Amino acid sequence: KVNDTITFTTGFQADDEYANQTNSTSTGDKDEISLTKLYFTAKTDVATVMIGKQKQPTPFMDDERGDGVVALVPAGPVTVAAGHFTGMNGNQGVTSDITAAAVIGTAGPVNASLWYANATGVIDSIYSLNLNGKFGPVNVDLTHSDASYDDTAFVGGQDASLTKLIVSATVADINLVAGYGMTNDDDDGRGAG
Repeated sequence: KVNDTITFTTGFQADDEYANQTNSTSTGDKDEISLTKLYFTAKTDVATVMIGKQKQPTPFMDDERGDGVVALVPAGPVTVAAGHFTGMNGNQGVTSDITAAAVIGTAGPVNASLWYANATGVIDSIYSLNLNGKFGPVNVDLTHSDASYDDTAFVGGQDASLTKLIVSATVADINLVAGYGMTNDDDDGRGAG
């Protein structure tokens, strides 16, 4: 805690998996210690703002970390979120900036979130809609995502989409789960199909 409005967060990780994803000069030493987060949070009645090295909170980019700013603003029954990160290291070794916005809220038993993002050099645009809730003993989770890839990073430019539905319930101490997923048919070598 810095004062009544501002807090400071920092963290380290001692293994090579994170270091190899974020540092091209990593030796792969399992004892290597990497700085994973270092950011300030300012919380007021109007908004919560986080600035510094942190995990980007979108459903995209595999929860990777970067230097950025995130703002959360309550607006009646929903929260509006926006953020911008620089120097994100993607799975394909592409470094990019990511800008994202979201609307998150709850209506009755349903939690909903709608995300939109752009990652320079990787994704022209991507959105994801998630609806989940509990209806009696049954949990339902529905997600639809659609991405338009940058042609300079992925030759061919085929868009990718994913729709998945997961239904679960506990009956007589047994957890039952059923799922269905569907992607577009042409993966263009990117694993989207």
